[in-house]
Order: sequence, then structure tokens, then C-alpha cells
Amino acid sequence: GAHDYTFRKRNRRQDFYGDIIMPATYQPQLEVAVVLDSSGSMSTEDLAAACAEVSGMLKAVRASVTVVCCDSTTGAMQRISRAQEIMIDRRGGTDMRVGIKAAVEANPKPHVVVCLTDGYTPWPERKMSAPLIVGIVGNMEEVEKYQPLPTWSRNVEIPAK
Repeated sequence: GAHDYTFRKRNRRQDFYGDIIMPATYQPQLEVAVVLDSSGSMSTEDLAAACAEVSGMLKAVRASVTVVCCDSTTGAMQRISRAQEIMIDRRGGTDMRVGIKAAVEANPKPHVVVCLTDGYTPWPERKMSAPLIVGIVGNMEEVEKYQPLPTWSRNVEIPAK
């Protein structure tokens, strides 16, 4: 239900209060942008695990999310409400920096950016305007040997099925 207050709209019980102006309640919508690594290094199992995470995000947010598939270039922004709607159209090299940059600059501006990848990619050198959550599909320790993950991001290991 609604859990925050605003004076921008009228309280539904305002007539009861008379001259006292009461705030109305509303539920703010969380804008989530997902950068999905669709490079050739992501196996079918890795992509399935990443799509399962997107499905979980959709249930948690209870709204649609913006997904951008990325290898070394970005695909079209996709506004989805079910994980089955994701159109994976890239299967080349890997550079998540371009996907993260596109997600941060998306309209509407995201409150959080989630990057789902196998981790074999270069990372942005500085903190972005939106918080970044990196979901590593597979073994995070193995990935750290190849390329250190950003210290300013929240890093989560996602076990591949």
C-alpha cells in the first residue's frame, strides 16, 4: 500500500477534517535499469540465471524495468514487465562500461542500475550518478583474479544453475 505522504494531491478524507489540510498518501515507483551482459562469454546457463534474477526484480519492484543488452555495444532499451520479453540481440565482445553509461543516462532516470554479467569486462573508473549493483553469474573469486570489481559498487555472486 501507500506509505509516503504528499501535499500535491488531496487527501481522500479531506472533507472530514474541514479547514485542516491533511497530506495524501502515495507509493513512489522505483526505477530500475538492468544491464544484461549478452556477450559471447555468457553461456546459455549464465543467461538463464541472469534472466531469473530479472524475473525476481520484477516481482520485488512490482513495476516494469528497463533492460539494455550489452556486449561491447548497447542494444535498444527495452521496457519489460516479464523476463520472457527480453530480446537478446548481441553476442560479441564484452565492455559493460558502455551499457552502464547508457543505463545511467536512460529516461526516466534510474534510482539504481543492476549489471548482470560473468565479470570478464572492464569497469567504469569512478562512481556513477545512480548506485550500481553488480551481479556476477558464476564464481566471484575467479573473476576477481581477472579484473577487480569496483569497490564503490555493491557486488553480489549469483550461482549459475
